[in-house]
Amino acid sequence: MAISLSVSKAVKTIDFWRMTFVRNDPRLAHLTQDEISELWADRVGAIFRLTPITILGNLINALTLTFVFIGSPHIIELLVWDLAMFGTLTIWLAAWKKSTLNGFPKRISIRVIKAINRNCLLIGALWAGQIYYLFPSSGPREKALLLCVACGMICGGALTLATLWQIALGFSLLILSGLVISVIRLGDPSYYAVLFFSISYITVVAFAVIERSELFINSRLNSMRLRALSARQNRQLHDIVEGSSEIHWNTDADGRLRDVTDKLAELLSCSVEQLENAELNTVFSSGRKLPLYLSDSSELRKIRSCFRHRRSIPRCTISPKVSGDPRCWAISGKPSLNDKGEYIGFSGMVTDITDLLNDKAVEKSIGQFDVLTGLPNRLTLQHNVESRFRSDSPNFAMLCIDLDGFKNINDTYGHGVGDELLRQCADRMRASVRPDELVSRIGGDEFVAVVSLSEPALVRIVANRLVRKLSEPYSIDGNLRQVGVSVGFAVAPSAGTTFKELLHHTDLALYRAKTGGKGQAMEFTLEMTAQHAHRRQLEMDLRLALGTPQISLNYQPIINLRSGRVAGCEALVRWNHPQHGNIPPSDFIPLAEETGIILELGNWITETACREAMTWPNDVRIAVNVSAIQFRNQGFIRQIETVLLRTGLDPSRLEVEITESVLIKDQARTIETFQHLKSAGIRISLDDFGTGYSSLAYLSDFPIDTIKIDRSFVIKMGQHPVAASIVQAITSLANNLGLATIGEGVETREQLQQLQDHGCDEVQGYLFSAPLNNHDIALLIALRNKSSADFLPEAPNEAAVPFSQLVA
Repeated sequence: MAISLSVSKAVKTIDFWRMTFVRNDPRLAHLTQDEISELWADRVGAIFRLTPITILGNLINALTLTFVFIGSPHIIELLVWDLAMFGTLTIWLAAWKKSTLNGFPKRISIRVIKAINRNCLLIGALWAGQIYYLFPSSGPREKALLLCVACGMICGGALTLATLWQIALGFSLLILSGLVISVIRLGDPSYYAVLFFSISYITVVAFAVIERSELFINSRLNSMRLRALSARQNRQLHDIVEGSSEIHWNTDADGRLRDVTDKLAELLSCSVEQLENAELNTVFSSGRKLPLYLSDSSELRKIRSCFRHRRSIPRCTISPKVSGDPRCWAISGKPSLNDKGEYIGFSGMVTDITDLLNDKAVEKSIGQFDVLTGLPNRLTLQHNVESRFRSDSPNFAMLCIDLDGFKNINDTYGHGVGDELLRQCADRMRASVRPDELVSRIGGDEFVAVVSLSEPALVRIVANRLVRKLSEPYSIDGNLRQVGVSVGFAVAPSAGTTFKELLHHTDLALYRAKTGGKGQAMEFTLEMTAQHAHRRQLEMDLRLALGTPQISLNYQPIINLRSGRVAGCEALVRWNHPQHGNIPPSDFIPLAEETGIILELGNWITETACREAMTWPNDVRIAVNVSAIQFRNQGFIRQIETVLLRTGLDPSRLEVEITESVLIKDQARTIETFQHLKSAGIRISLDDFGTGYSSLAYLSDFPIDTIKIDRSFVIKMGQHPVAASIVQAITSLANNLGLATIGEGVETREQLQQLQDHGCDEVQGYLFSAPLNNHDIALLIALRNKSSADFLPEAPNEAAVPFSQLVA
């Protein structure tokens, strides 16, 4: 009963070991369940191959013990043990025979492992029980024999079961435990030394068994990896072959096709059966037996010659017709030789390159023409112009055509409408030139035409005709859309002798046409080159002047007509060029806006004006002009907030002056920006009101604080009644809307009096002061705001004198 319980516990223990090693072995983590089953099959198979020897060894040992102990009082137990051992070994032999006859399975389940575990532990338990019963009552010779059998069974069984080392150790430990219990039960110390040596030997065997098992597992894992790698490489090779555009062909020594693939049959538009054993000479003839026709050509004759003389076929291109469909093939090949160097046929590759050639033709077409309009592109334009220059009489004209306001079309109606407008423009331009002349699109909304005219007057007629034609409304999706057109033109060779030079000069003429009012045609002149060079130099000088004393600020006071005090000052930027002296803002501000310098310059003006305003009284505000480019910049609000934070200026003292051009585009975003400024306490002033796109809607839709009446109306009030009426209408409208008004450019007492009569709130102009530097404006504010009972100068020209001299 005790032995039965021990065996049961041992079985559970060994099963636990096996399950633990399977789950925790990191080498098996990447394997699938089928691969783990295959690995277990290899381990069990190694044991089964030694089964006959194992069974024979157990039988010999059992019969030997029976013969030795035939006269023992335990003969009955010995015979029962023999029957149990023979029965167990018979079961083992039957399992081995079944696996031998049907072929050992490539995969086994966990149930087989458990069965092997039970059988091995049962045999181990039988040997342990036999030793346990026989050892105490045996004589010295019998004891020695039992020790030899025990050690032999332990070592032999462990080595036989080594590939499943957990089961091998379980088998060995059972027999060892029977021996140890028997020696202890005997109580004879003389056997303890023998027992100690036996345990030492068995320990060495155990480590050897584990090492052999690990080596076996690693070997099988490596084999599985190599097999998986080989399978993966074969799949990849198959995929490459199947996905390749090259098709393999080969023939025998008689020139008959062999091993015809489906891809080759598909290429020739016939079945594999038709091609197999077909003579290659038939394939490369007129195709009498195949749906293939090849017209005779030098390439085809070269291929046939290589076949006849058994020479390698260099890559040749032939143009067959397969089932009436013209194709293009690239073919190559070489003679095949066997190990003895004897000719056994031909092998090679054939590729259908029809689609590739078609794609290259399309690519070439795309490379020469604009995809949207179908017009020649810049590269084609360059080739055309260069060929004209190489001709005997390079007399022609180039016209640069640019659409005015096209960006608004895209922004307002979407790129789909913009693309359709470009296509219709291209159609009109094509219809406006002769067949031997060229119209091309070189990018965006810019086109270039090359006409065979050398007289500037005739070219101007063509240019004006294009302006009129392209400015006519376009019908797009049932709606009329309209854009303006500007044209610049230059005549070769007087305006240039290379494509690059002529295009550059035409661009200069276009720039002059656009800056001169748009909607016109302008001819290139040499003066434009000088002006362009001067402008580029001025741009470079302006970039270098930023952050230097060349750029400074002056301030013109704004006088409150009720109190006579300085209510604020307008910051005016000045540039004192080291060579050209004082350059007026009307010259360099547009340049700064065109080149993007205005962003850096405007930020400097705002921060400098706010910092210097901190030295003035707290009730004097500072007005800063903001360009439309600055205002629409994504970081405008953040820059204003940063300036106020750095300088410490109260936001209510800052007034942002913008022109009406800011209000025209993207009104939703403009209102949002205005609301940010107003929420921060910043005032907003509308400059030059009445000179641009004045609209009452601006005054109602946008949160404006002040309207500045342009100086052109103020100056004309005394001579032109209409100007006075306009000023009166503006002030009356502003008062009704709760807006303040400032009259600009006040130079005479009469102008001042009229502005007062019309209800104007504040004024600025040379009648009070010219723009002053920060030091002088601070003195003026202190002097005027101290006593403002009589705030007019004593003489009209007094303010023209530098203020520092007046207070000296």
